[in-house]
Amino acid sequence: MEQINVRVADCRKVDPAGGGAPVVVGDRVRYADRVWRVVGIYLVYDPATGQSEEYCVLSGGNDRTSSGAGQP
Repeated sequence: MEQINVRVADCRKVDPAGGGAPVVVGDRVRYADRVWRVVGIYLVYDPATGQSEEYCVLSGGNDRTSSGAGQP
């Protein structure tokens, strides 16, 4: 199974009932025209700028969003 790390800001929840709620572990999200499962979230801190950013660990990516078949 494929795993990737992406910025939380770049992930969109698949469940429309989730609305504006934050992405959490276990959510299904859409990224790069695929549906993924969030298996982790971590924070990256840049001491040079004092800024931090959240990242998601996404797993799966086999289901295309253009076809809803086979998605739980």
